[in-house]
Amino acid sequence: MDNERLSAALEMVEQYRNEHPDSSGQPMSYTQAGKNIGVSGSILSSLRTGNYKGDSEKQVRIIEDYFAVKSHGAEVYREVDYAPTFVSETVYSVIKLCHIKGGLSMFAGDAGLSERYWGSPHSLSSLSGS
Repeated sequence: MDNERLSAALEMVEQYRNEHPDSSGQPMSYTQAGKNIGVSGSILSSLRTGNYKGDSEKQVRIIEDYFAVKSHGAEVYREVDYAPTFVSETVYSVIKLCHIKGGLSMFAGDAGLSERYWGSPHSLSSLSGS
Protein backbone atom coordinates (compact mmCIF):
# COMPACT_ATOMS: atom_id res chain seq x y z
CA MET A 1 0.00 0.00 0.00
CA ASP A 2 1.30 3.41 -1.01
CA ASN A 3 1.73 5.42 2.21
CA GLU A 4 1.21 8.73 0.40
CA ARG A 5 -2.19 7.62 -0.89
CA LEU A 6 -3.15 6.31 2.54
CA SER A 7 -2.07 9.59 4.20
CA ALA A 8 -3.97 11.64 1.61
CA ALA A 9 -7.11 9.52 2.07
CA LEU A 10 -6.96 9.83 5.85
CA GLU A 11 -6.41 13.59 5.52
CA MET A 12 -9.58 13.80 3.40
CA VAL A 13 -11.46 11.94 6.14
CA GLU A 14 -10.11 14.35 8.79
CA GLN A 15 -11.10 17.37 6.73
CA TYR A 16 -14.56 15.87 6.17
CA ARG A 17 -15.00 15.26 9.91
CA ASN A 18 -14.00 18.85 10.72
CA GLU A 19 -16.29 20.33 8.05
CA HIS A 20 -19.29 18.38 9.38
CA PRO A 21 -19.35 18.78 13.16
CA ASP A 22 -21.87 16.99 15.36
CA SER A 23 -24.59 18.80 17.30
CA SER A 24 -22.13 19.73 20.08
CA GLY A 25 -19.72 21.36 17.63
CA GLN A 26 -17.15 18.57 17.87
CA PRO A 27 -15.78 16.97 14.68
CA MET A 28 -17.98 14.17 13.34
CA SER A 29 -17.15 10.80 14.91
CA TYR A 30 -15.10 8.30 12.93
CA THR A 31 -18.02 5.90 13.21
CA GLN A 32 -20.40 8.38 11.54
CA ALA A 33 -17.80 9.48 8.99
CA GLY A 34 -17.09 5.85 8.11
CA LYS A 35 -20.82 5.14 7.76
CA ASN A 36 -21.18 8.08 5.37
CA ILE A 37 -18.10 7.16 3.36
CA GLY A 38 -18.72 3.43 3.23
CA VAL A 39 -15.88 2.22 5.45
CA SER A 40 -16.50 1.15 9.04
CA GLY A 41 -15.24 3.36 11.85
CA SER A 42 -13.08 0.52 13.19
CA ILE A 43 -11.37 0.16 9.80
CA LEU A 44 -10.72 3.91 9.72
CA SER A 45 -9.22 3.67 13.19
CA SER A 46 -7.04 0.71 12.21
CA LEU A 47 -5.88 2.52 9.06
CA ARG A 48 -4.99 5.58 11.14
CA THR A 49 -2.93 3.60 13.64
CA GLY A 50 -1.32 1.39 10.98
CA ASN A 51 -2.81 -1.80 12.45
CA TYR A 52 -5.20 -2.70 9.63
CA LYS A 53 -4.61 -6.30 8.55
CA GLY A 54 -7.05 -6.35 5.62
CA ASP A 55 -6.83 -4.99 2.09
CA SER A 56 -5.75 -1.39 2.68
CA GLU A 57 -5.76 -0.71 -1.05
CA LYS A 58 -9.48 -1.53 -1.25
CA GLN A 59 -10.35 0.71 1.71
CA VAL A 60 -8.30 3.63 0.36
CA ARG A 61 -9.99 3.23 -3.03
CA ILE A 62 -13.43 3.40 -1.36
CA ILE A 63 -12.40 6.60 0.45
CA GLU A 64 -10.91 8.14 -2.70
CA ASP A 65 -13.97 7.23 -4.77
CA TYR A 66 -16.32 8.78 -2.21
CA PHE A 67 -14.47 12.09 -2.21
CA ALA A 68 -14.02 12.04 -6.00
CA VAL A 69 -17.80 11.85 -6.40
CA LYS A 70 -18.26 14.63 -3.83
CA SER A 71 -15.70 16.78 -5.65
CA HIS A 72 -17.32 16.18 -9.04
CA GLY A 73 -20.74 16.99 -7.62
CA ALA A 74 -19.44 20.28 -6.26
CA GLU A 75 -17.98 21.13 -9.67
CA VAL A 76 -21.15 20.48 -11.67
CA TYR A 77 -23.79 21.70 -9.21
CA ARG A 78 -25.07 25.21 -9.63
CA GLU A 79 -27.97 27.06 -8.12
CA VAL A 80 -30.88 27.60 -10.44
CA ASP A 81 -32.08 31.17 -10.56
CA TYR A 82 -35.67 31.85 -9.62
CA ALA A 83 -37.90 31.76 -12.71
CA PRO A 84 -41.11 33.64 -12.08
CA THR A 85 -44.28 32.08 -13.43
CA PHE A 86 -47.86 33.24 -13.37
CA VAL A 87 -48.61 30.82 -10.54
CA SER A 88 -45.62 31.79 -8.40
CA GLU A 89 -46.22 35.50 -8.88
CA THR A 90 -49.90 35.07 -7.99
CA VAL A 91 -49.01 33.11 -4.85
CA TYR A 92 -46.47 35.76 -3.80
CA SER A 93 -48.99 38.57 -4.37
CA VAL A 94 -51.60 36.77 -2.22
CA ILE A 95 -49.02 36.16 0.52
CA LYS A 96 -48.04 39.85 0.40
CA LEU A 97 -51.69 40.85 0.66
CA CYS A 98 -52.10 38.53 3.68
CA HIS A 99 -49.08 40.16 5.36
CA ILE A 100 -50.51 43.63 4.73
CA LYS A 101 -54.01 42.77 5.95
CA GLY A 102 -52.88 40.38 8.67
CA GLY A 103 -54.83 37.55 7.12
CA LEU A 104 -54.29 33.93 6.29
CA SER A 105 -54.48 32.13 2.98
CA MET A 106 -54.19 28.53 1.90
CA PHE A 107 -53.39 27.12 -1.50
CA ALA A 108 -54.36 23.59 -2.33
CA GLY A 109 -55.03 21.53 -5.39
CA ASP A 110 -54.48 18.28 -7.19
CA ALA A 111 -51.07 17.48 -8.58
CA GLY A 112 -50.73 19.19 -11.94
CA LEU A 113 -53.51 21.66 -11.19
CA SER A 114 -51.21 24.58 -11.77
CA GLU A 115 -50.33 23.42 -15.27
CA ARG A 116 -53.93 22.67 -16.24
CA TYR A 117 -55.67 25.58 -14.58
CA TRP A 118 -53.03 28.27 -14.43
CA GLY A 119 -51.58 27.54 -17.87
CA SER A 120 -53.34 30.64 -19.14
CA PRO A 121 -53.81 33.72 -17.00
CA HIS A 122 -57.07 33.46 -15.05
CA SER A 123 -58.23 36.08 -12.65
CA LEU A 124 -58.51 35.15 -9.02
CA SER A 125 -62.19 36.10 -9.19
CA SER A 126 -62.81 33.10 -11.46
CA LEU A 127 -61.67 30.84 -8.62
CA SER A 128 -64.16 32.27 -6.15
CA GLY A 129 -67.07 31.96 -8.58
CA SER A 130 -67.53 35.73 -8.85
